[in-house]
Amino acid sequence: MSNIQTLEIPKWGLSMQDGKITQWTIKEGDSFKKGQEICVIETTKIANSLEAPFDGTLRRIIGKNGSVLEVGAIIGVCADTSVSDQEIEQFIQSLPSNKENEPQEQKVVSKATEPQQAKSPSTPTVTTSKLDTPTSTKPIVNDNFLIPSDLQGYQENSNLFATPHAINMAQKHNVNLGKIHGSGPQQRVSINDIQKAVIAAGGQWPDVKNQPAKTPAKSTADDSHILATPLARRMAEEWNINLNDCRASGSRGRVCKEDVEAVYYRNRPVSSPSLPAATQPEPTKLDFTAIPMDGMRKTIAERLQAAKSEIPHFYLTIDVDVSALQELRTDINSKLPSVKISINDMFLKAIASALIAVPEVNVQYDVENQQILQFDQADISVAVAIPNGLITPIVKAANKRALSDISTTMRDLATRAKTGKLSPDEFQGGSFCISNLGMFGIKQFEAIINPPQGAILALGTVEKRAVVRDDVITIRPMVTLSMSCDHRVIDGATGAKFLASLKEFVENPMAFLA
Repeated sequence: MSNIQTLEIPKWGLSMQDGKITQWTIKEGDSFKKGQEICVIETTKIANSLEAPFDGTLRRIIGKNGSVLEVGAIIGVCADTSVSDQEIEQFIQSLPSNKENEPQEQKVVSKATEPQQAKSPSTPTVTTSKLDTPTSTKPIVNDNFLIPSDLQGYQENSNLFATPHAINMAQKHNVNLGKIHGSGPQQRVSINDIQKAVIAAGGQWPDVKNQPAKTPAKSTADDSHILATPLARRMAEEWNINLNDCRASGSRGRVCKEDVEAVYYRNRPVSSPSLPAATQPEPTKLDFTAIPMDGMRKTIAERLQAAKSEIPHFYLTIDVDVSALQELRTDINSKLPSVKISINDMFLKAIASALIAVPEVNVQYDVENQQILQFDQADISVAVAIPNGLITPIVKAANKRALSDISTTMRDLATRAKTGKLSPDEFQGGSFCISNLGMFGIKQFEAIINPPQGAILALGTVEKRAVVRDDVITIRPMVTLSMSCDHRVIDGATGAKFLASLKEFVENPMAFLA
């Protein structure tokens, strides 16, 4: 078996834990060359093609399409034609992971019997229906519960997996839970399972939820000493209500009119006339489509929930005048037809310049070592929407790039992000993040920090507003910027200093071009 080789789930990035095989591009029996794309693997962030690490022939596919496997898990077995099918099968059976792929039912049973086996290794697990306690041969009738004889015989068993309510009811009515098939997760037995089994065996088990509630016993004690308003006392006498049964919610601890009425209506519940069973209206069913969450969506949900709950966010907002920025953009695009600079590109450059001017914001929080990592260059992550979520490709060293270079790089990253062609180092890391929803007309929003980064800036739409300049009201194109900061690493004054610097660069763009 020395000529047998395996294909495994690769580790693309430090945070990758598993991968989903979405498509095999070759089939069993096909030969391939080193570097050839053999299958597509989807991670929580991207979908990439796995390139063959060697020349070979695919003899057996272990990881089927749709399988989610851990990093390092074997997905295929390769060998040349000189290796027999029997040798391939023996090799697969010898894999440690082959034992882990046993049916889930077997796993559950083995877990359930471990405590019993630990107590008595030499004693086989009891799987028959024989009981240690004597059982009656006649059905048990108790409060409209009729338990057939073949389901009788409750016994204590720590291996039984049932809800606490089911265990209590089984003990009360002498039901053998070992004979009840559970329909819950990992075959957990519930009250409904007991009810179905008893009825199926010819017994009776009323629906406990529909049992009428017991009416509280009425007090007969003297209520003359109870503090009550004159109206409440008169109403209680007319309705034959003892004031001891009423709560005292009135002023100075007195029973008031509402307290007496509450007892009156409690003792005389108003029920709507029930319709015949044949004409009872069915509950309205709302149409919906259940959409399962893929790996990326689940990861986004988990990480953002953790970020929002664990990071102490605080928010700073500022309005900036983008008149000069728009004029400069128009001038560059008109004079250089080959370059198409966007407002977002110019904001990227301005933000990079502000991060270098205020390096205390250009940071990450190293939770494990309890330290702040402050960077010398501005690696800016940009949130990009993709069909099944979002991803944050990084414009590295944006402070050192020309506007045209930032524009070209951003377009390339966004295009490859939407097609799942980014490598892990192109979207993992970053010292700062921006999210722009201005193209959707959003005026202002507050984004969630993308750890381990210390802050994220939310950009709104360009909007003409009335502002005061030199005591004169004038119309200016304005943008609202909202920064979310991690208070563990950035203080309010530091964040304010950064936004002031950014405002200066945006309203005087020649400063970041110098």
